Amino acid sequence: MNLCTYLERTARTHPDRVAVVDPSGREWTYRRLDDGSSRIAGFLAARGVAPGDRVGVIAPKSAEVVATLFGIMKCGAAYVPADYTAPATRNRTLLSDWGPNANAAALNNGAVVFDF
Repeated sequence: MNLCTYLERTARTHPDRVAVVDPSGREWTYRRLDDGSSRIAGFLAARGVAPGDRVGVIAPKSAEVVATLFGIMKCGAAYVPADYTAPATRNRTLLSDWGPNANAAALNNGAVVFDF
């Protein structure tokens, strides 16, 4: 059993319970988290992210980022977290050393964008 299986099981048994409260106080239920992460997994897989690939993530804490991390794991990839407060040169070095197949970053409005 892995984290994604636990999320999916909990979304089935307790869909309306709160799964994530982000720093702004917004709440996401298990259903919303599972649905969002499944959409992200499908989006990534359709763009060629496959099991064993790495996806860099540069973003502050948010519910959208939690869904992104689960989406990455659901498509069998691993996420490479980078500190969004670090200098850009440091993150470029980190991500180029790890050679991710895609990168995810959060915008000021909470949306997560991908670069392939």
